[in-house]
Amino acid sequence: MANVTTTTAAVFNPEKWSAKTLLATEANLVFANLVDRYDTDVSQAGDVVHVPKLANISAANSYGSQGDAITLTANTETEATITLNQFATAGVRVPSVVDVQSQNDLMSKYTDKIGYALATYIDEQIAALVNGLSQEVDGGTSWSIDNITDAIQLLDLADAPMTERALVVDPRSMNQLRQIAEFTRYDATGSAGVPAGGNNGLVGNVYNIPVYMSTNVAVAAGTPNVVENVLMHKEAFGLALQKAPTVESERNVERVSDDVVGHTIFGVAELRDDHGVRVEFDY
Repeated sequence: MANVTTTTAAVFNPEKWSAKTLLATEANLVFANLVDRYDTDVSQAGDVVHVPKLANISAANSYGSQGDAITLTANTETEATITLNQFATAGVRVPSVVDVQSQNDLMSKYTDKIGYALATYIDEQIAALVNGLSQEVDGGTSWSIDNITDAIQLLDLADAPMTERALVVDPRSMNQLRQIAEFTRYDATGSAGVPAGGNNGLVGNVYNIPVYMSTNVAVAAGTPNVVENVLMHKEAFGLALQKAPTVESERNVERVSDDVVGHTIFGVAELRDDHGVRVEFDY
């Protein structure tokens, strides 16, 4: 006896689109919050930030030349510069028919994604500076605690302040860290367990240095690929954000659409080469 099936009655089976949207996953944005900021210096005008560098002055024993003129120090001071040469943009055009017929608030979702795209671009430009550091520790394909302590030693030798340091790694390198006992032991981390970091990328600490994870860490393509993680003090790099990521919308009457556009103006630069160490991982 013949039965009605889902195939024979297919014309009565509706297809449904969920009101819930699976948004593209987003990377942790960490670099912009870990470097020296010069936003206020360019908030009104300017295209280059000059950051003076003041060298140390040496002392000498003048006991044997009492009454004589001491030797004065006359350093030739230097500077670092941040050129504001980045004008990042992102945008979409949403025709009215699309917006009206969609059961999702497309304008709101695209606005959020444009803001995220601009912030990601800033993070990636800072991450790209890691490749230019002269100090590196090559962890190869398998990390040990020595790779971390060797990088810490390089910052110590440079007299980089003990505070405001950070280790930023990608997920592959994070997997290596999780297999190192010192990353989870209380006496090495200084805290019981790993603190919650929300969406700022903070995943723990090692030897009192906070550890952040982000997929924005740069990777040098090759055979093998080299992940350019970084242990740094905040003065290793500088960011001058002249125009924070801003999203605007405008009605395009001729095209019966809404244009949603975001932009940001900024510059990044390496400030102190010896305050950063590239910690490489190969895969």
